[in-house]
Amino acid sequence: MKPPSATFAYNFSQHMPLMEIIQWSALALGVAEVLLARANNVWLYPTGIASILLSAYSLVVAHLYADCLLHLYYLVMSIYGWIYWTSKRNEGGVNVTFSSKKEWLISFIISFGGWLFFFISC
Repeated sequence: MKPPSATFAYNFSQHMPLMEIIQWSALALGVAEVLLARANNVWLYPTGIASILLSAYSLVVAHLYADCLLHLYYLVMSIYGWIYWTSKRNEGGVNVTFSSKKEWLISFIISFGGWLFFFISC
């Protein structure tokens, strides 16, 4: 039996040639968005919006419409964030920080509660 890392590497190497230029572009823009967010650079928003639109197009082609709706939410939030960022330009930036223990606990409760709900309901 192959170790999981070997299976992942094999699957990854088999699927890489199947990715289209739109998917590669969406991936590259998504990575750039994360790096720009880390640097507190406002260009994260147009980069992220481009990534979202390219990803949504790929999802429409694949007939994954529920994921398209999720990307619509991401698009709306990105536009809102961009507007909020530019309107608060003179007030100084907000530094990227780590989550507190309370925030981790809230996240865990929401995640576990959602999992439990779906586990029981299915």
